[in-house]
Amino acid sequence: MTIHHIGYLVDSIENAASEFEKLGFLRMGEVVQDSLRDVYILLLSNAGQIVELVQPICDSSPVYTLRKRYRNSPYHICYETENIQGTIEKMVEIGGGYTLIQPAKPAPAIPGCPKVAFLANRHIGIVELVEER
Repeated sequence: MTIHHIGYLVDSIENAASEFEKLGFLRMGEVVQDSLRDVYILLLSNAGQIVELVQPICDSSPVYTLRKRYRNSPYHICYETENIQGTIEKMVEIGGGYTLIQPAKPAPAIPGCPKVAFLANRHIGIVELVEER
């Protein structure tokens, strides 16, 4: 699997985007509302490296409570996979402490709207999987 992006949990997408733009990152599109996860998302890229800014919309968002721990900082790494369901099953079965926290669902902020899933591991934190386009 290869890295697709690093996810940052932010209080303000616009403030964070402005800072990343100072570092040479360019917006890959507009801010997208992901109603499945109650978040706003913006992807930025610099020399092939992608950063995903995630801002919770409301307190029912799955990432809302994570703001205390990951406020304005990276909180997940996303890997590309050819077979998202097979990769999920393999990660959970290998006994490395992976737990599925959100099954594969469409990701409207990623071009082509592939499926993404989230897993947690007590040693390395949150891992996102995105099905290759």
